[in-house]
Amino acid sequence: MAAAQDVHVRICNQEIVKFDLEVKALIQDIRDCSGPLSALTELNTKVKEKFQQLRHRIQELEQLAKEQDRESEKQALLQEVESHKKQMLSNQTSWRKANLTCKMAIDNVEKAELLQGGDRLRQRKTAKESLAQTSSTITESLMGISRMMSQQVQQSEEAVQSLGRGIRDHQRWCHSSVSTADAAGELRTPPSSPSRHRCSSTSACPRPPSPCSAYRLALFQASASSLTRLPLPLLGPLSLHQACLPEASSHHPRR
Repeated sequence: MAAAQDVHVRICNQEIVKFDLEVKALIQDIRDCSGPLSALTELNTKVKEKFQQLRHRIQELEQLAKEQDRESEKQALLQEVESHKKQMLSNQTSWRKANLTCKMAIDNVEKAELLQGGDRLRQRKTAKESLAQTSSTITESLMGISRMMSQQVQQSEEAVQSLGRGIRDHQRWCHSSVSTADAAGELRTPPSSPSRHRCSSTSACPRPPSPCSAYRLALFQASASSLTRLPLPLLGPLSLHQACLPEASSHHPRR
């Protein structure tokens, strides 16, 4: 019976030492833990389980000590029980300190992340403001280009209208000149010689100017005026006739 009790006491002491070492290892893991909080919670759960097992083994050893027949063996085992209890209390104190250290480390990490998050928010805000300013600048540039193109289109329309008026005035002037010259030739030429009348009237009146030549000259002046943004000079009938057919005035017969 005594031998069986000795074996039981020895096994109980071995398990107490094993649980004590496991508790110390878990406490060291808590000290080294830097988060997240879920990892700390998991370690604390394991420590609680080991403490319960250790307390149970210490109580079992205390019961075995009380059952000893010899007073000397009983007192020796009770001293071991007190030593294990003190060691367990020391482990509990270390456990609380380790939790405080770990929670402070987690708080520092969270503060650093918050500061970095604030920097990222400021950077994103600055980037958005820069993007908005760039977009506004591009919009203003596009509006300026649109206004300039509208002005150029308006100038081109005015140039085409002026060109059309000049060509119509020139054609009317040419037709009136030809009619006047034909009438003057009929007065000077006898009616019996129609062939001579045709020759004299042809040589006396100016040749009608080519509308294509006048159109090309006026279009060139309109393009040059639109490019340089200068006011477009209006071409009167006389200027168009002199520009297109300088030879017509030189061949006009003198009276």
